[in-house]
Amino acid sequence: MGSRYLLVVSLCAALPKTPGGSNRKRIDSICQYVQDNYVSDLSLSVIAKEHRISPSYLSLLFAQETGKKFSDYLTECRIRKAMEILKHTDKRVCEIATEVGYKDPYYFSNRFKKFTGLWPTEY
Repeated sequence: MGSRYLLVVSLCAALPKTPGGSNRKRIDSICQYVQDNYVSDLSLSVIAKEHRISPSYLSLLFAQETGKKFSDYLTECRIRKAMEILKHTDKRVCEIATEVGYKDPYYFSNRFKKFTGLWPTEY
């Protein structure tokens, strides 16, 4: 990891914890937003801007509070929804990809395979 990242981590660790777990509440709110809007073109930068914090700080908070990277969490939300859809429909993969927020069905299929171990057509 880069020295800049380590500096940010050490500075954040030195900050006093906020009373009432406001960081936890903020991350919970962001997680709920992702779950409700996974179809949208979400990114860490967009959400950080909405919450008036830097993307790097949000990335750090998200990892600390959830144990996951933001991008992994977003992928997990999308793939879990795709799994639900696949169980109850005979839609084509490209339709499901769009329905869960992926513009490229090939990228969707690769993410699905990485997450589940199966191709969407095998699921």
